[in-house]
Amino acid sequence: CINDTAYHEIYMVEAMVGSPVRYVEARVQTRFFDIDVDDLALLMMEHENGAVSTVSTSWCVPGSGAGETGNLCEVHGPGGSLRVVQRGRAVYRCDRSKRRWEEVVVPGMADLSAERLGRAGHAGFFAAAFTALSEGTEMPVTGAQARHNLAIIDAARRASVARRAIEVV
Repeated sequence: CINDTAYHEIYMVEAMVGSPVRYVEARVQTRFFDIDVDDLALLMMEHENGAVSTVSTSWCVPGSGAGETGNLCEVHGPGGSLRVVQRGRAVYRCDRSKRRWEEVVVPGMADLSAERLGRAGHAGFFAAAFTALSEGTEMPVTGAQARHNLAIIDAARRASVARRAIEVV
């Protein structure tokens, strides 16, 4: 599940934080299904700007609809915390004065069309990629960005085995 679903949450968290991941701690395991790949991924990441974010995903957690997996992104910084559930189906901000999460109403968030999802949705990514190819403009994801995301996943796998933070290289 780390390659399948956490992959997308990782670049979304980096975009929300506005800073690349530098270190990652993780638990990547097969806990729920009799399969030869992981079905649970829990990541804690430290960004170059000092922010800390978490990504958790699992094939065993039901989402809000049939066939969906449970995905959660959180970003924690000095100004507060933000939680994105199911790639934007719900957004929450932690009100520290009240010590609780409160839903943030984002106009148009309920519209989960490919255009709204951008590169977080496969259809949105392919539409943007085909447009870039036909117009000769920059691709929505560069090779360097894809390699960086895979380096975070590789570091998460190594961190899970080592039981310690691993620097992303």
